[in-house]
Order: sequence, then structure tokens, then C-alpha cells
Amino acid sequence: MWKVFKCQHLQDDWSSAVSATGSGALVPSRAAVRDSPEWEEIAVYTEIPGCVNNGLILTYRRRPPGTLPLAGNGFWFLQPRHKLLDWFAQAQPRVGFDTFEITVPSLPPAIVINDPKNLEHVLKNNELFVKGDFFRRRSWDLFGNGIINADGQLWKIQRKAGLRFFSAANLKFFVDDLLPPILADTRKSFDDASLGTCLVDLQDVFLELTTRLMGKVAYDMDVNGSLPFSKAFDFASGAIGDRFQNPFWKLKELVLGAPLRKAVSEVKAFGNIIVAAAVQKRHNQGSNKASDPLQNNLINSLLDNIDDHQVVADAAMNFLSAGRDTTAQSLTWTFYLLMRHPTTVTQIREELRLAFPNANRDLPLSFDAVQPASLPFTTAVFMETIRLYPPVPFELKECVAPTTFPDGTWLPKGAVVLWVPWSMGRSTLIWGADADTFYPERWLEREESQIQAQSQTSSPPKLTLLSKTSFEFPVFNGGLRTCLGKRMAELLAVYVIASLTWNYDFEEVVNRKMGGCGEGNERVNHTLKLVNTEFKDQNMQPYGIVEASSNLSWGRNRRRSWISSILCLGMVTISPLLVLLPGVAFEKFDGSLVAALSAMYYEGLNQYVPLVGFDTMIGYGAWILLQAILYAILPGKGTGQMTPAGNLLQYNINGLLAWQLTIFLALVAITLGILDPNIIADNWGALVMAANTYGLFVTGFAYAKAHLAPSHAKDRKFSGSAMYDFYMGIELSPRIGKNWDWKLFQVGRPGMIAWTLIDISYTALQYRTYGCVTNSMIIVDILHAIYVVDFFINEDWYIRTIDICHDHFGFYLGWAPAAWLPTIYTLQVQYLARNPVQLSFLNSALIFSVGIGSYLLFRSANHQKNLVRRTKGDCTIWRKKPRFITAKFRTSDGNIHESLLLVSGE
Repeated sequence: MWKVFKCQHLQDDWSSAVSATGSGALVPSRAAVRDSPEWEEIAVYTEIPGCVNNGLILTYRRRPPGTLPLAGNGFWFLQPRHKLLDWFAQAQPRVGFDTFEITVPSLPPAIVINDPKNLEHVLKNNELFVKGDFFRRRSWDLFGNGIINADGQLWKIQRKAGLRFFSAANLKFFVDDLLPPILADTRKSFDDASLGTCLVDLQDVFLELTTRLMGKVAYDMDVNGSLPFSKAFDFASGAIGDRFQNPFWKLKELVLGAPLRKAVSEVKAFGNIIVAAAVQKRHNQGSNKASDPLQNNLINSLLDNIDDHQVVADAAMNFLSAGRDTTAQSLTWTFYLLMRHPTTVTQIREELRLAFPNANRDLPLSFDAVQPASLPFTTAVFMETIRLYPPVPFELKECVAPTTFPDGTWLPKGAVVLWVPWSMGRSTLIWGADADTFYPERWLEREESQIQAQSQTSSPPKLTLLSKTSFEFPVFNGGLRTCLGKRMAELLAVYVIASLTWNYDFEEVVNRKMGGCGEGNERVNHTLKLVNTEFKDQNMQPYGIVEASSNLSWGRNRRRSWISSILCLGMVTISPLLVLLPGVAFEKFDGSLVAALSAMYYEGLNQYVPLVGFDTMIGYGAWILLQAILYAILPGKGTGQMTPAGNLLQYNINGLLAWQLTIFLALVAITLGILDPNIIADNWGALVMAANTYGLFVTGFAYAKAHLAPSHAKDRKFSGSAMYDFYMGIELSPRIGKNWDWKLFQVGRPGMIAWTLIDISYTALQYRTYGCVTNSMIIVDILHAIYVVDFFINEDWYIRTIDICHDHFGFYLGWAPAAWLPTIYTLQVQYLARNPVQLSFLNSALIFSVGIGSYLLFRSANHQKNLVRRTKGDCTIWRKKPRFITAKFRTSDGNIHESLLLVSGE
């Protein structure tokens, strides 16, 4: 983690402190090191043996861009995976082959290596660099003693069993006998979809394909993606992966870990059942395995070498995971890139025409036909894909003893070594200036004997696939831990690419910038949607055309500028102070906001910010708890609008009942003398501070939950600005359990119901102060009550409005309903309580009529909009047929929906 250079014969002239490093670079001067944000310097004078004068030992370590004090790089590891990978990729060109240190609170010391020579040092020293406790603690629950976690003798035994299985004979059987019927089912699903407008999820198709294949390989049975085991495994593997980014994963799972524990238990139970069945099958067959087409199938190979059946179950699970997920992801990325590079599709088809000149719809693919020598360009396409989008984007090992890397970096025992194939695949030092470009030809060369021959004939040149060392191209790991399934994955990929590209044409329906791991500035989700139509090429038999659609969404789908972040920071900072201002103005300065601001500025804010006592916090907390309980237990259900991710959510629609019960209890308590009706008005400043605190806590909780435990991950929105996301929100509908919705509760319970109680309290304050209640106060109370009751009566309608369907849950909807609504919406009663106004009959009637008329106009407009949507436009408004726009949108599950936008009426 440290590089040390001795600069001899130096006294005060630090600018000459330059020495050659092991890689030929120069050590910067003290000033250069001190002034660079990427280098940290520790320098001391010491006696250097053999030198007459004192020398200087200059020690430094390199840190990546974006390293923060104390937090280090922890912020990036809390970001979604694609942002973390982008950060690594952006750091790579700045550091080149240099090693740099990363620091994450609660994690051990770690370095990131970029130089192939350093990676070679790791991969060739299998006993020095192991998986280690850091890795095993995070992956143990799911993968147990399997090869992914194993070190030492246990790893050797499993690798021996794997080598025995992945023999040439078994690979040939895999390609020639297992793969074709399963791929035929995949093609049939495409053909069936072409008869209509069905959508086919390409990533799901490939995951189903590899799940069935690896189920036969690992378990000798047909495992499909619809099994509870498959769903449990998908969930568990995703949650286990999150542990490597989240330093607080133990705390998260302490509270929210029940689903993971249930999924792991289901996976383990399935594995044990499979092993028991395999043992029974072996017992029934005895030494005769002729009935088994895979003469040494994996489960038998493991049982031959391992006595502990739990270890066998873990090992089989590891092989299933390694083969199914990685290959499915790689195939998805391959077809994503082919859709972006149609000329590459043409080149693949040309290679297939030359390789199979007599082929029609079905290519005569086989084990020999999909070898790199037979289809070099198709193989190069797959290799280029996994260079840019490796299925395992970063790897890590733990150092069991101190060691020094070839570049001079020293690493202590227990430190973690990280390398990132995602960023190494984009290194210009390894791949050239066009490293970010999809260019399969970089993997090919023409044979020398063909170059001259080509100039004399028109035949295409013979291509040979180039190879890279595993230290430059570590997608399949390297050294003794080189991936056992490397050949199988390559043959499977080439077979599938050739078959599907020959028979189908893949096109994107939508190309939008959005969250995900895309290419350059274009970002699309891994999920690609497909729908078949018919297409005919002049030189080929008819084949289906498959259109792929990225997940559609609405809301924030682009990065925000720093100006937006500054504005959001200003809103978050200033708004909590603004809600205190009216109370100070009414209490101290007869309602003058200018006088209140001036006093707060010159005399100090602390002179006017009310203190919150323990009793106030307890009382406010009890209020929130009461509303939470009523929200949870009172009857009433409703269904919201379809979310962008295709979720149709249920809501607790019991606001009117909660309001009635709360007001009834309050009035009873006041009548019985249990509760002082002036209690809210008398403690207004402290209650506003409590509401501020609660609102900010809810906002912070929502922000953290969106990153650590989202209720519906696909409905989240990330803008690229942490401050903007904090203000506008990330999750669309954060929940506790199935129906307890934070957004509806926050918007429609504590602040909304409190509105009526605040009106009652300030009305009581006016009566206590002046001995009467003015007609202006009564008018305000009635109009406010109408609005609140109308909200609750139409709560089922509200869950399909823009607030619930579009706005995400952040400061805007977390803090504002708790603090802004009860303070700003009640300004009239706060003023009138201290400044009573008795209106004439005419003025009071006019004001009341305008208020009622405005409400009726508001209600009529909403009724007309709902009527048109409910009848699909088959109705009349003011005796005329309504005019409307039919807006169509597609949710990420691929389904198309309609919404009618009324443009006539009121």
C-alpha cells in the first residue's frame, strides 16, 4: 500500500527530491506531492546506511479521484452498481497502470491494481492471495463451502472434480445433445411471439436458457426459472452481491434480512434434496452408469471426490451460479451491442454463409462447427462483448502475508487486493486508443499465407483469433483459478449467437438515456424487450425480426447540473427556517415578516429559534405514532396507478375514518377537561421545531432506504446529483410491508389531520384572548375543513394523481407535509387569533361564496377528468362530447397502457 523512495544528499532543497521509480517514472518533488489531491505524503529525515549526509525517505500513496476525508471512498460503494463501475472506469485513465488505495469505513485496507504485471503476481501466487475471511463472511450464507469461497485443500478437491467433468467428451455432448433442444424451445417462443404483438424479455429468455442447461449440468435435472428455487436463488444472489458494496450490510439485514434468510433456506433445502436424490440414484444404478448420457456428470463427479454431502450441495450450487448468471448476462450484452452495431450482424451472417453455404433456416451447428477456428469473427464478437461488459466486473483477494508487488507497492497481511475487469477492459494502455469502442476486429488477424493470396483472388481472407493473457484480460480469472467453464461458455455463446442472428433481426424500439450500465452516455437497463414481426431478406430465407425496447420510464432520466444541486441545497437549508418565521412574526412583531427577519439577522437566529422540550418531543412522537397505528389498522383499501416498473400497488384508504376518529377523540378530551384546546397554539414554536426534526428524519430515512433496502428497486430514479435526489426523492413508493406506504401516510395523515386541530386550537386562542370567535375565523375554519374532508373523501382518487404516480419520495414530500403544510396552510388562523376581524354580513357572505365557488370549480374539474377516464371518453360535459388526448405509455414489463388527458370542459 506504500511506495518508498530514498532521496540522498538532500537538506532544504525539496524541489530536487526526485528519484526514479521502478517503472521508470519520476517521484514528484515535495511541493508537487503536497499540492496534488491524488497523492498523500509522509516524509521524514533518517540516517541512510552508507551515506555521509542525512537522506530523506519520501513515502506516498495514491488515492483515486473523489476520495473524501474520513468517509474515504465509502460514498461510491453506497451508489448503485453502475455508478461504482463508472467511477472505476473514470479513475482508470488518470492512474494508468498505477496502484491506488481505496478506503471504506468498516472495511479492511484495500488497493486497486491496474497493471497486468501486478495481477500476474496475484494470480500466480494462489497460496499468498486467497478468498479470505472478508469475502467468505459476505458470501458464506449462500455459497457455503463451494469453490467460489473455498481455499486450500477444499478448493483443490472441487477443482479436480470440475476438471474431470469439463472434459472434451462432456463438452461435445453438452453442445451436440443438451443445447439444441433447449435452444429450440427458445426459438419457438420467438416464433410464437411473431404471430402477434407479444413482448419477449430477452434477458429472461437467456436466463431461462442457461438455467435449464446448468440445471442439467450441475444437478442432472431440468431446472427452470419458474421454480420457487430459481426465484429464491435470484433474490439471494442479488442480496449477497450487495453486501460487497454496503459496509453496513449487517445492520441492514438485522432489520430487513428476513427475506434473504428465507430465500437462502429455500435454496439450501433444494440443494440437499437434489444431492439426496443423486445419492439414491447412484445406489440404485450401482456401478452401471450407462443410463447417464453424461458419463461423469457434475453431481457424480463431486460425490466421487467429496464425502460431505453438504459440501457437495454447496459445490453444485456454486457451479450452477457461475454458469447460469454469467453466461446469460454476457449473451444479453452481446445482443445489446449487436443492436447498436448492425454492420457487425451483417459480418456474422456473412461468416455463417461462408461456413454453411447450403444452410437454409437451420444452421448445421455442432461442437466442431462453433470452434474459434471455424467461426472466428462470431467468437471475436463474444470476446469483445465480455471485454467491455465482463459478467464479473470486479474481483478481490485477501493477502495472507506481507508482500511487495512488481511496481514496488508493499501490502501488509490481511489487506484486500481488488482488480476491476470492467475498467481494465477499457484501458488504453492494454487495448489502445479505441478501448471504449466495440470493435471485434481487434481480436482477429489474417494468416500471413493468406495476405498475398487474397490479392490474387476474390476469396475472403482466413482469420485467426488472437489471444490475450489472463493478466491483461482477466474476465475468466487466471492462473490456477482460471474459470473451469471458460470453454463451455465460449462454445455456448457462439452457438446461440450464430443460431439467433441467422434467424432473427434484433432492433431497439426505444433509445433513451436512463439509469443502467450502458455504452458511453447512452444508458439502458439490462432488460431488453422483444416483439416479433416478419422480415424478408433478398439473399436469405424469411426470418423473424425482433424489436427490442429499453425500459420506458418518466421523471428524472438525465444528469442534473451543479446549479440544480445548489438550488436544492438552498431549499433544504432555507425552508426549515422559513416555517419558523411566521410564528416569530406573529408572536413578537405583530405579524411583520420584515421586522422579524431584521431582528433575527441583527440579534442572532438563536435568540428566536424556540427550544424543544422533552415533553414536546414525546407529545409530537405520540401524535405520529397514533396516526401510524390508525393508518395501519383502520379498514379501507384502494389500488393505485400502474408504476413505470409495472407494479400495481395497494393502499390503505382510511383517511376519512382516521380524521373523524381523531377529531372525535380530541373534542371528547377537550370537553372532559383532559386536553387544553389552546395546547397547540401555546406551544406552537416548539411544535414547529419538532415537525421540522421529524420531516428531516423521514427524508434522511427515505434517502438511505432507497439505497440500502428499496421496496421496488426498478421504480427508483437517480439523477446523478445526491443533493437533487435528496430533495426530489429516489423511491417512488417506499413501503414497510405490503400496504404501509410512507408517501401516502406522510402526505395524508400527520400534517393533513393536524390542520383541523390547529384551526381548532387557534380558534380557542382567539376566544380565550378576546372572549369571542369572529365570523372571519369561522369562515376560514369551514373552508379549511371542507378542503380537508374533501381530500379524505376522494383519497382513492388521490392515489392516482401526480403526487403519488409521478413524484418520488424525498424532502419535497417527506419534509413539506410534516412542516410546511401545518405552518403555512394555517397562516390565516394564526393571524386572526391575534388580530380578530369581524366582517359585515355582505363581506362575509361574499368571501364565503367565493371560497365555496372556488371549491366547486376545483371539484367539478376533477370530476370531469375522472368521468372521461372512467367512461373512456363516452360521456358528455356541459352537453358536449369531451375533447381529449389519448396518451400511450409502456411500462418496464413491456405492457402498453393508455391514459386520457382531458382538454375541454372547465
